[in-house]
Amino acid sequence: MIFTLLISCIPVLTSPEDSAGPSSCWMEVENSWSSATPRDLVGQGFSVGQTPPDMCMLDQHGDQVSLWQFYGQVIVLDVSAEWCAPCQELAEGVDHTWQEFKDQGFMYLTLLTEDNNSNIPNLEILQEWAEEYEITAPVLSDSEGYKVQMIPTGAYPRVILIDRNMNIKIDTINPATDEVIREAVIDAL
Repeated sequence: MIFTLLISCIPVLTSPEDSAGPSSCWMEVENSWSSATPRDLVGQGFSVGQTPPDMCMLDQHGDQVSLWQFYGQVIVLDVSAEWCAPCQELAEGVDHTWQEFKDQGFMYLTLLTEDNNSNIPNLEILQEWAEEYEITAPVLSDSEGYKVQMIPTGAYPRVILIDRNMNIKIDTINPATDEVIREAVIDAL
């Protein structure tokens, strides 16, 4: 138990009654990130083999981003919190990993679910996170409340690997280290 606490952060849990829950939002979005039109996707959940629901999220540039716009790419979805020390450590390698594989059809998404006060991160927090860790890949806010589905118990960070067909290949990369994430990405590419 102590070992787990040293390598992960325990989240502040939100019950389903505290949130109306996210809604699917697939829509064409205008932003500077690559975009593809998803093919007859139906959001199912966050377990291996399932298609995650589309998520509309604010990025560090103030643009709306859709998860499904990255259809056809291998995606790492890093679900983190600003206050989480292991999340901060993981953030240090994000851009290096993204830069190395992005030309091979890879996208690294950091989804911040909470700021230091356990609130939903605003644009300023996203920009500070991207700047502090020199991340040029999307840094996104969980303004729709996906945390309830992705971190119902467990701990931060949760790193999910999604294949080119928008199916979850690995529902929790463990341990969530840059080295293990890179190995999973290489295998998926």
